[in-house]
Amino acid sequence: MPIRSSGNESLATATLIPDLTKSRVVYAALHEGRDTQYYKFEAAKGQPIHLALFTSTSMEDAHFTPGIILIGPGVPNHGFVPPNVEIQPVAGVMAVNGMRAKQATYEAFAPSSFVTLADISLLAPANGMYYVAIQDAAYGGHYGLAIGDRESFTVVEWILNPIARPVRLHMGAAESARCPLASPRYLSCRAHPPNPPSTSGAET
Repeated sequence: MPIRSSGNESLATATLIPDLTKSRVVYAALHEGRDTQYYKFEAAKGQPIHLALFTSTSMEDAHFTPGIILIGPGVPNHGFVPPNVEIQPVAGVMAVNGMRAKQATYEAFAPSSFVTLADISLLAPANGMYYVAIQDAAYGGHYGLAIGDRESFTVVEWILNPIARPVRLHMGAAESARCPLASPRYLSCRAHPPNPPSTSGAET
């Protein structure tokens, strides 16, 4: 099932991502430029962290290029962090600017498409709580944040997701109307194998 978020405009109100190793997708929207939304998850030292950011192919999101900021214990400092993004004083900060791929990605198992923006993949440097911030300096728009490297489901989740490889994440009609990323009503997200440490905008 998709992760729902609201009111997560600060570190204190960050949306919790349960079970980092499981493939999940957050669907959300930034209302205007410089808005920031936060997520958090716990990780053990050496645990793979994989985050992928994408947006819709809708014309209203044509100029929307948010980036990912990872904040946490031992995270290598990298990139420029906008001054209005909250960070923890003792944490490392890795900022990856969004860069729109030249071509959209089309899902083989669902009539949907998206534009990749940025990717972070590394092993957790230490035990602790990690935070993710999503921000675009100039525009608002719809985005999806994919998290996780392992497809693993409980019996209940198998029932709720009858086609679970790749994971199909259902969104209700109201959510779908707010978020063109989920139109049509199913979008698949494949789990990624563990990657060597890397930070990048979208590949062209």
